Amino acid sequence: MARQKILIPYNFNASDSKALDFLVNTFSHREDVSITLFNDYTPLPEIVIKGNPELGKMSGGMTLK
Repeated sequence: MARQKILIPYNFNASDSKALDFLVNTFSHREDVSITLFNDYTPLPEIVIKGNPELGKMSGGMTLK
């Protein structure tokens, strides 16, 4: 028997939690179903050190000029 695989994106919000609850309640009794959670994060914004004099002081010798 072929195994069913479900990939669900999960970003820790309310609708993702409801979707996960639904999948678990629907497919938890079946052994031929595999559920995989996929979490992707948004990259942090780049900090421009040269634009802020205080950050420039803190960076000291960490960057090449």
